[in-house]
Amino acid sequence: MLPGRMRTLCPGLTTPWILSEILSTLDLYPGYWQVEMDMVDMDAIAFVTRQGLYRFMGVPFGLCNAPAMFEWLMESVLKELIWGVCLIYLDAIIVYGTDFYWSMDWLKLGGPRCRN
Repeated sequence: MLPGRMRTLCPGLTTPWILSEILSTLDLYPGYWQVEMDMVDMDAIAFVTRQGLYRFMGVPFGLCNAPAMFEWLMESVLKELIWGVCLIYLDAIIVYGTDFYWSMDWLKLGGPRCRN
């Protein structure tokens, strides 16, 4: 049941995430490093120190479009589950459910999909 104020502001709103009892978040910050970069792009963001030339092999978090690119990638991986089971915001997956066990079942199903 929606809180009283939400019922008056948004009558008829039955979005599953608003009716959820439990919200779980998965932080995917380390996932940026697992997305490989093209060789041309590696040269564009290379940097030099006294020890030599260094290139990022994966997408560093600080790049201009890295968060948007990673969110697009996660949305393409979880496209069947968005708005029904989870939401994606930058480097986080927000899983919503009616109880703890339902959320754990989703993690067992959705987790391997993200891992691959």
